Amino acid sequence: MIRFLENYSLKAHNTFGVDVNAKYFFEFTEMDDLVVFLQSNQTWKSEKLIVLGEGSNTLFVEQNKKHVPVSYGMMSRNSVELYYEELVQHKTNKKVWKKDGISVITSDDNILELSLLFRNVWIKMLPNNDIIKVIKLHKSHLQSVSIMAPKKKYDEYVTKFVQAGLVRIKKSDELSEVILGESHDGMYPLRLYSRVVEIYKK
Repeated sequence: MIRFLENYSLKAHNTFGVDVNAKYFFEFTEMDDLVVFLQSNQTWKSEKLIVLGEGSNTLFVEQNKKHVPVSYGMMSRNSVELYYEELVQHKTNKKVWKKDGISVITSDDNILELSLLFRNVWIKMLPNNDIIKVIKLHKSHLQSVSIMAPKKKYDEYVTKFVQAGLVRIKKSDELSEVILGESHDGMYPLRLYSRVVEIYKK
């Protein structure tokens, strides 16, 4: 099978769901198809090429230019934090990647930490067998998760996160959505202002 498209959205081809367009998109199922395409089309030689598999290890940053700019105060704070992480990464084994106002910090531990927000994210290891043990400790304030996994593993991960106490399983681009009456940080606000009272009447 061969597909060759122009100005094609890659949203369905990256697990972060970033809606960025490829100038040209070529999809093939047979290696011979790729050879024929490269031999018969010369424009690719002047273009930047990305070989995109399932998109699970790809973060597109061009889309960042279309977003509302971050305030100078938050940019300054995050710059200092990122500079510190770079200074100590030889001790922490963390890695820092930065480009165009986006940063990714990777770590080989599974300790939950707050991200710097505003297009700055953590990537940490959380083995399948440790999901309930690690996440359950934070169920009082952690309520939402987006699961980016193959379909055959999705239901298994959903079950484990629910058992760990999470109450919102959402798409990555829906995590900030709010539904009237929905819980916040795992709590239903009205419960804080109401109580059930039992009174024995004579």
